[in-house]
Amino acid sequence: MKLSNRTMYFLYLINIIMFASSFTYFRIEKVIFILNFFLLLFTIIITLFKRSTKISLVTTYSKIVLSFVIIFIVYMALSFYFRRSFEGFVPLMYSFMFCFMIANVNLEEKILKKLYFTLLVVFALWIVRIYDYYGYFMISIYDLGKINTLNANLVGMIILLMTILLCALSDRLGIKKNVQLIICVMGIWGVWNAATRGSLLAILVFLFLNYCIPKHIFRQRSIMILLYSTIFIVGFIFPIAYVYISKIGAGIEISFNMKGLFSGRELVWDECFYLLKQSMRNLLFGIGNYNGNEMLYLSADGNSMHNWYLKMIYSFGLIGISLYFIFIFLMIRNVYKNKVNNVQITFLLGFMAILVNGYFENMLNSYVLSCLVYLVLMLAFNSVMYNQRKVYSNCFLPNIRIKHHYIYIKKKRNKGIENVTAKN
Repeated sequence: MKLSNRTMYFLYLINIIMFASSFTYFRIEKVIFILNFFLLLFTIIITLFKRSTKISLVTTYSKIVLSFVIIFIVYMALSFYFRRSFEGFVPLMYSFMFCFMIANVNLEEKILKKLYFTLLVVFALWIVRIYDYYGYFMISIYDLGKINTLNANLVGMIILLMTILLCALSDRLGIKKNVQLIICVMGIWGVWNAATRGSLLAILVFLFLNYCIPKHIFRQRSIMILLYSTIFIVGFIFPIAYVYISKIGAGIEISFNMKGLFSGRELVWDECFYLLKQSMRNLLFGIGNYNGNEMLYLSADGNSMHNWYLKMIYSFGLIGISLYFIFIFLMIRNVYKNKVNNVQITFLLGFMAILVNGYFENMLNSYVLSCLVYLVLMLAFNSVMYNQRKVYSNCFLPNIRIKHHYIYIKKKRNKGIENVTAKN
């Protein structure tokens, strides 16, 4: 196993194991972020200076990621002139680092198997203790007067991510469908007990699209693009409609597992709309900092605004979120340049479910969840045919040496055909 592969495996192993302990992870999440950052930086340096991997840096996916890193750096410089703030750019660059590294490190099957079984153990531990987690979390805040465990919303997002990854990796590794069914039931059970509506909606969308609709429908690029476009459009409309309904129908109360229809998000979102409407500059370039606003101050961590779309607009403006959408669409477009397989479709549907979760939460720009979020995205960009994985026995992403081997064979065959033609 190469040093860069070992480093990435070590990085993911640390993060997955830390998810097993709510108390430990809550206390040292900043330490884990710093460790992640330096491990990523170390892996990038290895990749850049290793002769055997230099060729892989010119692959389409790497070009797209690097191009958007440059675009957002330029955009950051321009928007600083208008906003006087760099807030929001750090987690985005952090996410792009994950995308770049997963695109350039061969995640071998034995690595994926180790990560899969580690993830399965952590997932099982959470499911065992998840019963009435939301009630326990609320007691820890209001009765004990302190938080000694992870936020229930964060737990719901962790279970959602683990469910998506376990289902997709089960397909990738050839795990039986019965195991996937158990994982799905456990995932729904876990999210329900965490009382996270966003994660519940996302997991139901993922399971419906992945298991109830024939996969051959998603092999058409236009269908996948249409689905992603719909998710994005609804993401803009949903908070506006939610705030509007809260204003005209204050008496509406639809309880969900000890939660009402309106849980306070509408107040934060309404305040966000108010500040964005102050000027066209705010709307186009975002606000970045919080201008001393008490209600939005907690949103600086990327999660408390409880809506990824508003968080992106607030941080980067309509221009910034549009650039991010273009990034996603370009990546999907390049997946469909080759014949896609069911495993790739599962990962793409999984990332789509994460975008649905963005209606209520924000884990796409989260320091603590980026490692798993962008693993779901980048594992979709496997240009190796699933049916030929025995031929590509030791790589999940394109391996340059094997690629050259095929070019050699092709040239040899063509030469042989030319010799036979000449003799005849």
